[in-house]
Amino acid sequence: MKKALKIGCLGVVAMFVFAMVVGFFTVLMMPHVAKQDGGAFSSSQQTSSSSSAKQKMEEYTCEVQGLGKVKGGVTSNVGVAIYKIEQVPSLGQNRFAHTEAQGKFVVVSMVVSNGQKDAITVDANSFKLKDDEGREYSYSHEGQMAISVDDKNQKAMLRKVNPGIVVGITVAYDVPQDADLSKMHLEARGGITGAPIQLPLTVQMVQ
Repeated sequence: MKKALKIGCLGVVAMFVFAMVVGFFTVLMMPHVAKQDGGAFSSSQQTSSSSSAKQKMEEYTCEVQGLGKVKGGVTSNVGVAIYKIEQVPSLGQNRFAHTEAQGKFVVVSMVVSNGQKDAITVDANSFKLKDDEGREYSYSHEGQMAISVDDKNQKAMLRKVNPGIVVGITVAYDVPQDADLSKMHLEARGGITGAPIQLPLTVQMVQ
């Protein structure tokens, strides 16, 4: 029994070392630059340590035309960065899609860069707001419809993104009127099945 246990432990150690080596080369081989056809966004991603996480988190940066470089994170080889946040009482210029918020609309615009080898499906369900009390806010159906009617390029429902492409999407959330955005964060997933990451609910500019 002791001999079998010893062999088993050595096997576990070997597997651990192998996993670390594979993970190291995977990061090195990951694509670093992606551009949208229209040239509005150009992005890159790199590994950096995060003081709020026990493991190293990959950092994502994106050059947004007319704004500058913003910073976000990487989830399942998909870069996500917030470049605009608005708080408005209502949405929709079209009178048939106009809608009033029950509280207030928080409208989050972000860039999504597909660093995977296959196409991913970006959906508003991949992004949620959470506050420091553990409350979770999904996107507003009415708000999202109003945004889509006003600007079809801001479609955030079941949008397919091919490898190497960077797109901009906007998602609306209906939150309490007194919600403090400094106490909230965005939970993002790289596609519908991606692993979640947490980003501050703010535009992080890179100096």
